[in-house]
Amino acid sequence: MKILMVPTLNAPCIWYRMEQHTKYLRQFGHEVAFSYRGPKTQDSLWEYIVPGQVAEVFDQLMSVCDVAVFQIAHTQWSIALIAALKDRHKKPMLVDVDDDIYTLAPGTPSSVKPGSTIELWMDEHLRMADAIICTTP
Repeated sequence: MKILMVPTLNAPCIWYRMEQHTKYLRQFGHEVAFSYRGPKTQDSLWEYIVPGQVAEVFDQLMSVCDVAVFQIAHTQWSIALIAALKDRHKKPMLVDVDDDIYTLAPGTPSSVKPGSTIELWMDEHLRMADAIICTTP
């Protein structure tokens, strides 16, 4: 199976939730395209690449994968791109989330607040998902 892994979060989340899965999927004989840019990444994948380049690269990757696994996206531009890719390529899309993204512990630095635009964008991404991967209840 050809799997596209698309990290969108910070480096520790990418390492634990994407890179480790990629390693084991490859051991089981799957072809995995991993879109990580390298160790300098500190924030979202989508914020550091010129939008036209991102769209072109992911359009090519989506055309050859069997399934795409995205971490939760939380920018308006990334949600629009994901929606366009899903509509164009009709590939199954899984969304990886950690914990309950709507019930963060008190004091957690996050702009995901009830009714915030980020929450609405994440809702939209989850609605597009064919399945959700979450390792916590």
